[in-house]
Amino acid sequence: MQIILVGSSHKIAEITAREELYFPEADLPEALQELLTYDGLEEANILSTCNRVEICVASSTDPGQARANIISFLSNYHNLPAREIDSLLYTHLNQEAVSHLFKVAPGLDSMVVGEPQILGQVKKAYQIACEAKTIGPYLDQLFQRTFSVAKRIRTETDIGKGAVSISFAAVELAKKIFEDLSSKTVLIVGTGKMGEDAVRHLVSHGVKTILFTNRTYQTACELAAKFNGEARPFDDLLALLAEADIVITSTNAPHRIIHYDQVTAVMPKRHFRSIFFIDIGVPRNIEDAVGEIGHVHLYTIDDLEGVVQANIDSRAQEVAKSEAIIEEEVAEFMAWLRLKDVAPIISGLKKKVNEICREELATVFSKEMSEEERQKLDNVTRRLTHRILKGHILGLKEKARYGLDSKLSNFLLELFDVSNG
Repeated sequence: MQIILVGSSHKIAEITAREELYFPEADLPEALQELLTYDGLEEANILSTCNRVEICVASSTDPGQARANIISFLSNYHNLPAREIDSLLYTHLNQEAVSHLFKVAPGLDSMVVGEPQILGQVKKAYQIACEAKTIGPYLDQLFQRTFSVAKRIRTETDIGKGAVSISFAAVELAKKIFEDLSSKTVLIVGTGKMGEDAVRHLVSHGVKTILFTNRTYQTACELAAKFNGEARPFDDLLALLAEADIVITSTNAPHRIIHYDQVTAVMPKRHFRSIFFIDIGVPRNIEDAVGEIGHVHLYTIDDLEGVVQANIDSRAQEVAKSEAIIEEEVAEFMAWLRLKDVAPIISGLKKKVNEICREELATVFSKEMSEEERQKLDNVTRRLTHRILKGHILGLKEKARYGLDSKLSNFLLELFDVSNG
């Protein structure tokens, strides 16, 4: 059986091209079942995300023909010319396919190395394929190993450690200043996307009280409703600064909106409790001098980008460790795959020899023989058969671990007059 992976990702195709190949989640069961109507494709899984579309199959046909069948499926399903699709795809066979999948799941092949979302997407795709009954013994073993490898990499390396987005870096810095975020009040000034992303991370870290303000009050209300927060008028900014522990500014204002004098005036009202400002507005929203005030911590987008780059560099150093784990795990899976493929030869050989033994025993059994004598003769024959086959089967298994050539496999099937299946 061949493992073949055909796909397209952000590394070789623009988003417009990837959109043409995209499979909505609701359409995957039908697409998977249609895929298996093509000759030689025995098992199938489709991973479809914003950054990649990958079809992984177990195939009993020639790899070139299997690839052609997958392209035909994509062409027919998406109503696109096969030649156009062909130029957008990469193809991995057997060991390369396994290695690629082992890299995708822990995020080593992602746009942001080590990002965790892809593993959940791979698991979801596998679950859908299981429910569609397009996963068989080969892909089941492959994906179970994939999840195990991803977990091992997360456990044994720091590939996922450290923020690699501006919004997440802001939250990590906030955690360093306030050990427990759950009791802190967050103020979001403006409606920028990075500010909204930061809110999501804060909520995931237990923050419960979030205040929103914006020059357009209705926009603040919409964001507050989205995150179960509270909207306040922009004119109440000074009062809000007295309440908040963490202030994230993300506006498009062409000038500073929070000044040194304002924060100095508000600190006594706060009883000089620490306040953390995160300015991710471009242009900046907070006056530089604010960071010089006692008990005030001010970080700009440049500070956050420095944190992100340091974490990206750190993750890059973990890639080599991850690849060593993958190399080891790929070798283990390929050994399993080869043994799985040689199993029909061994099973068929045993069956054939046992049939011959039963036929020969039938010719020597006589009416005068007791049941005890028959059983003894049968046991002797079984032991002889086992001893004769044992060495050959062990040798065949050992040979298979390092790759049993298809020509040799077919020769053995013909030599022992057994069927592969």
